[in-house]
Amino acid sequence: MRPHIPTHRTTAIAVLTILSICMCIPVRAEPPRLTKKDAKRILEDQGYRDVSIVAVIHGVKMVGPGSDDSAAVLGVGRLNGELVKFDLDDKILLYDDDIGWFDYEFTGNSRLRIWTARTGYSENFAEKNSLSEAEIQKMLLGTWKRKDGADDTLTYFCNGTWQQRTSNQSAAGTWKLVDGNLQCTQQGGEGPYLVEIMAISPSEYACRVVVDGKAGPIRFRSK
Repeated sequence: MRPHIPTHRTTAIAVLTILSICMCIPVRAEPPRLTKKDAKRILEDQGYRDVSIVAVIHGVKMVGPGSDDSAAVLGVGRLNGELVKFDLDDKILLYDDDIGWFDYEFTGNSRLRIWTARTGYSENFAEKNSLSEAEIQKMLLGTWKRKDGADDTLTYFCNGTWQQRTSNQSAAGTWKLVDGNLQCTQQGGEGPYLVEIMAISPSEYACRVVVDGKAGPIRFRSK
């Protein structure tokens, strides 16, 4: 019997079959390139000032598939008045399909800080969900001082009242825990408002005050 020799027709059919199979396999679209504008926004949200981005280099830390999901930022800026240099080893930004380009930082055992070009700054915590309301209330009682250098002090009392003081004014009201967060009122204010407890420990308290649908994180340390 003579051996079968593939003809041009059978070879073409085989090629078309392989191509049709490949076309059925979903291919992830390449992420958008990180722009200098988005990189600068992330750095400014992290507290850097006078930021100057010289270059954005993709795939510096990763090669092959997924290399476009990372980018190194080359430039300079200032943090707390001190000159900071961003080189190829210091500032690597990453890409995620849901949140876009971002940078991150773990602090302590349970806090994950995220800065994104799309939505700015956010914090994620694990410890709050593991605490009962009794534990949250016990940790909350006492006086807290703002960590950002502002002169605010905030005190929660066991009788369900709170007081906030600055160098030239003060405020007071009531509080109670509802589903792990605070429902507060302020003397002379309109109705209760929500204070979302983002994290709490004996030494640190992070919350977000929701007013008119807008919120911003505020961090305190125990005084």
